[in-house]
Amino acid sequence: MKIPETIFLEETESTNADLAERLRQKNLPEFSTITSLWQKAGRGQGSNKWFSSRGKNLLSSILIYPYYIEAKDQFSITQAVSLSICDVLSEIMPEENIQIKWPNDIYVNQKKIAGILIENQIKGNQIAASIIGIGLNVNESDFPENLSMAVSMIKYTKRIINPSELLPKICSKLETNLEWIKKNGPNHFLKAYLGKMYRFDTLSDYIYEGKRIRACIIGIDEYGRLLLKKQNTIITCDVREISFV
Repeated sequence: MKIPETIFLEETESTNADLAERLRQKNLPEFSTITSLWQKAGRGQGSNKWFSSRGKNLLSSILIYPYYIEAKDQFSITQAVSLSICDVLSEIMPEENIQIKWPNDIYVNQKKIAGILIENQIKGNQIAASIIGIGLNVNESDFPENLSMAVSMIKYTKRIINPSELLPKICSKLETNLEWIKKNGPNHFLKAYLGKMYRFDTLSDYIYEGKRIRACIIGIDEYGRLLLKKQNTIITCDVREISFV
């Protein structure tokens, strides 16, 4: 896929914030992207920060205009983006177990290789624009001690990959996936998303409402919230209410 407008930066506070500001100043074509060698304040979900050494990984944001998706169905974008990244990684590392840790972290062999931050701009009941931030560990080989669950592509490929070469592949997959949603509706990728879901239908430990519980992921609801089954009780929770142990 040929990306219509690509901005390369030596460094930035946040590619998502930078792309949002540029969009505020002028109209940008869909699939415009920003890629930076380093982010001073790279963000994850909530207050989490994203670690990356300068120039070693993919730190990018993508602009889309999913006007055909209602605000209530915005989790379908998460599904489309997550599966797009999984598809690209599976093509490069076909032997590895690639999964999605709810809501949108990408795991390889039970370790985190990528994170996604999606910020939607709502107009009325529709999504006017979405800025999709992607942090993908490509050539990182020296993670801090507190990131023992992190992993990089180089561990499996045994070769250095130019991170910027991955972005057109992800955009191409995403463009195709969004067309499927446009044609078939927001639930088109639900089955595929659940099929890739980390710990799906597996009894595991979680921290919920400050207490450790043992439960089984049975799916997500219509708003993308996690559904857990604890004995005979169904628990519905958003990302701020639960943590994986």
